[in-house]
Amino acid sequence: MTDPDADTNQARGTPGAASPVAVRTLYFNGFDLGATLSDVGVLTLLNGQPQVRLSMSFTTAKTLCAELSALISEFESVTNHSIMTMSEVRAGYDQLRRGEEKK
Repeated sequence: MTDPDADTNQARGTPGAASPVAVRTLYFNGFDLGATLSDVGVLTLLNGQPQVRLSMSFTTAKTLCAELSALISEFESVTNHSIMTMSEVRAGYDQLRRGEEKK
């Protein structure tokens, strides 16, 4: 069955895959984290609304974290621009709402 919402992006570098496959694209702008003794859970959010729950091993989560960090660090280096975390954005937004000057 063909999914009309399927993105034409293809998965890259999947070991053992005979050929690339079409995958759906998901955009999210927030997340909640959770963990059990054996797994990590990520609930993706779009404008505060739950979208998709991801479950992965701690090894996969740590590897994902390291590779995302490296990717972002490279982007920041190439663009000479530091990407703010949500905590930094929240602090600035709260400061703006209170009418405070930048420290």
